[in-house]
Amino acid sequence: MQIWHWSPRPGAQRKRNPNVVTAKFGDGYSQRAPNGINNSLAEYDVTFRATTEETQRMDCFLVEHKGTHAFIYQPHGDFTDKIVICQSWSVTDRARWSELKATFTEVQA
Repeated sequence: MQIWHWSPRPGAQRKRNPNVVTAKFGDGYSQRAPNGINNSLAEYDVTFRATTEETQRMDCFLVEHKGTHAFIYQPHGDFTDKIVICQSWSVTDRARWSELKATFTEVQA
């Protein structure tokens, strides 16, 4: 499995949306339970700023993975590697640098 070597700009956002099953009863009472053993995987909204050439390398890396092949990413401030996929990203070209914005979704390979 390949490793994502680039570091994002400060301010990357981590989101979680736990997958929960809810049973509702007639008296207003409800009961909740996790749906599966990995029900709270993270999603990372990240931004990378680099030279146009380096941004093209990042873009090629993501194109090669086709939104379906997982790769290893270590979020800033986290000491454990995450296995993620990227199904959505955009590149903005500027005069002297470019910016790549992406959403990395944690998966269980």
